[in-house]
Amino acid sequence: METKTISPTDVQIGRRISTIRLASGHSIAQLACHLTITTAACEDIEQGRIRISSTALHSLSVYFDVPLIYFFEELDIE
Repeated sequence: METKTISPTDVQIGRRISTIRLASGHSIAQLACHLTITTAACEDIEQGRIRISSTALHSLSVYFDVPLIYFFEELDIE
């Protein structure tokens, strides 16, 4: 069985999503409902275990009223 490697970029984007979600007072269930995914999938995105789609990321930028670039700020790209 092949082991999936967790991307540092996915982890950092997930942290940004978690940070803005908590700062805005939204629960993980509310965020999952907005994205029409399970709470478990939303938790996986925030932990960087699964990659969020560009469509979902754009949806979050509208939902939280932040520019799309917000999720990429402070990204450690080598």
